[in-house]
Amino acid sequence: MKKDIYVYPAILSYDEDGISVEFPDLPGCLTCADTTEEALKMAKEALGLHLYGCR
Repeated sequence: MKKDIYVYPAILSYDEDGISVEFPDLPGCLTCADTTEEALKMAKEALGLHLYGCR
């Protein structure tokens, strides 16, 4: 069985108090973290939950 593949750009904004992540194509899909590695992990999770909620 072939899996669906979705690609959404993410914008990582680095500020003094941490890193925020937003997906311009998905209003309301936001997350944040303290490190780049954690931000990418949180972004993947936020994206997955957002898309699951849209289904």
